[in-house]
Amino acid sequence: FRQFYGETATLALHSFLAKAGASPLACIVRTAVDQPNDVFDTYGRLVGDIFIKAGGHEVNVNHWLAEHGWAFPTFYSSMSSSEIADVSALAETARKSQSGFWKQASANVLAFDSTLLYRKGGPPDPQDDRGSVILPKLFRRVATWAVAKKTKLVTGSFQKYLSAYPDACYATHDLLEQGLAAATHRRLDEFVTAQGVFTVQARDLVFQEATSRVVDRNGTPVHW
Repeated sequence: FRQFYGETATLALHSFLAKAGASPLACIVRTAVDQPNDVFDTYGRLVGDIFIKAGGHEVNVNHWLAEHGWAFPTFYSSMSSSEIADVSALAETARKSQSGFWKQASANVLAFDSTLLYRKGGPPDPQDDRGSVILPKLFRRVATWAVAKKTKLVTGSFQKYLSAYPDACYATHDLLEQGLAAATHRRLDEFVTAQGVFTVQARDLVFQEATSRVVDRNGTPVHW
């Protein structure tokens, strides 16, 4: 399944990178993460920012996506307060100016279309890729729930499903003010109503980073 604007955002990034230099494009990956298990997340993905040279200047690609409205500000407890503040400010500017997908951003997480699939070769016309967009983490959860409900693996509401598989998080302001050790633990389902409305902005939550499960062939945890 895909969301609207996913393909358009990919094309926008591809166009930006194509103008920056030849393929393959040289880049540098930097990370400030040193916990809970260095720079890998629980799925083995490297957590960091990608930098390229564009127009004679170093550009943070992560920031470019947030600044132009092509990425939701999604924060994790492994991020530093300055990282959270920087991305939040860029994304808020994009939201207020309705850049990228923000003009179609929706709080209704139940607006799921099971017929919306990725197209080979990308969209022939990006104008066809316009529609309501929700926080990707919630989209993945609602997509799984919708399929499970259709196949009768679950029978309850999305909120009930979400509460059964809780995503630990913190209020962003609480985490920044109190620190990770003192901030109050919250759950994502607290911020979704029975009617399927997401009651806060994406930037208002920081999700608990799960420990990396990446191991080498001997079963030893892989560190950076």
